[in-house]
Amino acid sequence: MAFTPTHPYNAWRASTGVAEFQATMADACRNYYEATTRPYNKTRVLAVCWEKDEISGLGTQARRVRDLFQQSYGYDVELLVIQMQDPNPDATISFNLGRLLSGLKEGDLAIFYYIGNGDQGGFQEVRAQIIDPSPADVLIVLDCCVAPGIGIGYRKELIAASAFDGTTEYSPSGFTDALVQQLQHAIDNRHILSTAQLYNRLATRHLATQYLAIQGRIPQLNAMPYFLQNSGENRAPIMLTPNMAHESETLALRKPPPQYR
Repeated sequence: MAFTPTHPYNAWRASTGVAEFQATMADACRNYYEATTRPYNKTRVLAVCWEKDEISGLGTQARRVRDLFQQSYGYDVELLVIQMQDPNPDATISFNLGRLLSGLKEGDLAIFYYIGNGDQGGFQEVRAQIIDPSPADVLIVLDCCVAPGIGIGYRKELIAASAFDGTTEYSPSGFTDALVQQLQHAIDNRHILSTAQLYNRLATRHLATQYLAIQGRIPQLNAMPYFLQNSGENRAPIMLTPNMAHESETLALRKPPPQYR
């Protein structure tokens, strides 16, 4: 095979360092917008955790996410704590997901954040029935292991702490630590992140685990995060931009009526 300027002998290399990976990805998906940019008409967030996980600190992590999106991004945010005595927590989550998405249209953004135990398929059904049909952009952020899906609805994107494969070393809350840190860093530096950029930063954190552990710096991610995206052709991905003009609209969370239990 003849080597040419467009196909040099060193065009392919077997390994890439962390710094080079981060620089390449940053160049590929770099975006900057003025702080006043508001691509979404309405922005809502639902953060979910379990009462039984309060002792382990997972509830605190969910509140950090709530405070970040509420105070730094100006989104309408609600925190749902699933009670230990709840007879049907799946129905409670599904009901409040429906409320989160109710009335949202194209040009609106909803974010669903969950921290707790994952499963191998239960959430896929909820997503297909409730989230995927919504006309709004929806970002799903799961601090748990999630069963990889073969597809996702139009204008829907998912970032999870790890794909469930039975062997992944995963510890709850490290993912949320990194998530909050990266989103707050973007706000502090007047950056607007796309979901691809956010995933890149989280994945880079995982790749840098061994190096940073030696240096004793920055919380690491033991597991490689999982990313699923369907932005559509000729459409920008979900952009996480601050909404400084707070809408007064809030979500009133409550138990689902008896027919939903």
